[in-house]
Amino acid sequence: AALMVDTAPIEHIEDAHKLTADGKVELFEIWLKNGSKLFLKANNDVTWQGNFYQGIAIQLTGVGAYSDDQIARPTLTIANPKGIFAPLIRDGLVDRAQVHRLLVLKAHLDADVGIYQRFSWLLTRVIAVVRDQGCQFELREVTDGPVFSVPARMGISPDFPLVSIQ
Repeated sequence: AALMVDTAPIEHIEDAHKLTADGKVELFEIWLKNGSKLFLKANNDVTWQGNFYQGIAIQLTGVGAYSDDQIARPTLTIANPKGIFAPLIRDGLVDRAQVHRLLVLKAHLDADVGIYQRFSWLLTRVIAVVRDQGCQFELREVTDGPVFSVPARMGISPDFPLVSIQ
């Protein structure tokens, strides 16, 4: 009896043997207090949507959501070759800076398509600085902090029919 084997298309076999998968790429934008912006990406340089993202060792850890009242405070770690971030820290430009993480599909990055997921935090505290090694920063949600206030909600008709204004 002969054994019949259907072969997969060559494109499927090539994709199965790739060493790097087409996944999501993290791009970081740090908006400093003086209005300037840093565009960073782990490992290699890339230009996307008209911005040049500098390749540098960067890692975001501790991102998550909790079912209880605990608030996640992620840690952003960035390489600090030759102490390049020291003047920014010393001059207070990173205090309450906005940190945006953009998740972009590799295919969209390569084709320069502006489709992405954006996550934002405030840089609230410098945890550690090692001159030629790296910097660690604590991030907080934009709504997490003593300077944030939620506007009052008015309870009036028709949303609240039992409330009347006297």
